[in-house]
Amino acid sequence: MYPNEIDPSSATGSGGFDAANYCITYVKGKLTILPPQFDTIPSNMTNSSLMCFDTDANLPGRQFNLIHQQDSANGYVVNSTNPGQFYDNILYTEGVPGSMVTLTFRVPYPFITQGANPIHVYSGVSVTGTFPCVGFTPGTDISSGFTMTATGGHHTTSGSPALYLGDTVGNGRLIGTSYGEVTVTGTMPASGVMYANIHLDFGFKRMSGFNRADLDSDGVATDSSNPNILGAPAVLHGPETNPGGNPYTSGQPYHLSGYANNVLLCGPGNVCEDIIYSVNLFKKSVGVAGTVTDQLDNGLPGYTLKMFNSSNVQVGANAPTDGDGAYYINYKSVGGNQTYTVKLYLGTVEVATKTVTIKSNGFGVVNFQITP
Repeated sequence: MYPNEIDPSSATGSGGFDAANYCITYVKGKLTILPPQFDTIPSNMTNSSLMCFDTDANLPGRQFNLIHQQDSANGYVVNSTNPGQFYDNILYTEGVPGSMVTLTFRVPYPFITQGANPIHVYSGVSVTGTFPCVGFTPGTDISSGFTMTATGGHHTTSGSPALYLGDTVGNGRLIGTSYGEVTVTGTMPASGVMYANIHLDFGFKRMSGFNRADLDSDGVATDSSNPNILGAPAVLHGPETNPGGNPYTSGQPYHLSGYANNVLLCGPGNVCEDIIYSVNLFKKSVGVAGTVTDQLDNGLPGYTLKMFNSSNVQVGANAPTDGDGAYYINYKSVGGNQTYTVKLYLGTVEVATKTVTIKSNGFGVVNFQITP
């Protein structure tokens, strides 16, 4: 029954809704409830569908998963993320139509831009949800009228500015705190609304050399560390319990903020940044493991993997993909280097096939990226 106009004298029945961000007025016996209306929203991270994500409802804040796949006796590769890719979003409603505006995104390290044209500007947007967990539906694309820049001066093959791993202000390497900047400059639309977003990916994806650790000595190894990425150690904290009140109780934090004409943007409740958190999931195996993702790197559950030897005899058990699209086939290979065929199934239908060579007692990582 909501949103709607209601005449209290004739209203019947009952109903309920989340009143946050709704505009509710009562004039001359008429109650009017309008859909959520948002003013400026500072930098806000969503998934590749421009919707809110949170992979762990038991932790404060909004989490995403870093899928660590074992690729050596003690080492891991950050094989994938859930969500698979991301968007950083700014909604700006405080400019004067016709005036020049520069929006600046501060993108936390190690996020990088994704795709040939990762930066877009729109003259309108529909917003749903309750800040900071919101979703965006863009209006008219006006990107062609804007000048864009990115820290580091790199560009895609299409000529669009791009953030590469390590393109940070001052060459910082502090995870979640150091940042690269992306700017869009142009005329404030007549609508009085400027919405911009950047297509992003996690820059450590597919990197190996990570080790599982328990950095807060609470008996649970939720942390991941790599001794050298771009000349600096990289630590991805999991949810830490010791000491109380430490900055990693919700996982590894990443701070996002936005500026308009060099002025920090603040949104509902005078919140001036978005913070998201990563948690580390470790997938350990002897044999073969990997992830099954779509073209946007989102994990695909519900698939089955089977492995066959050179005689086309199945070895190991059937391996289903989990909620992150990850799987593993536990199998001990012997007799030196052996080549196996890994087949991907949806139900009884074979979808894709890859081969992998594994040494004795070794590991193999086989990933599939498909169009569902």
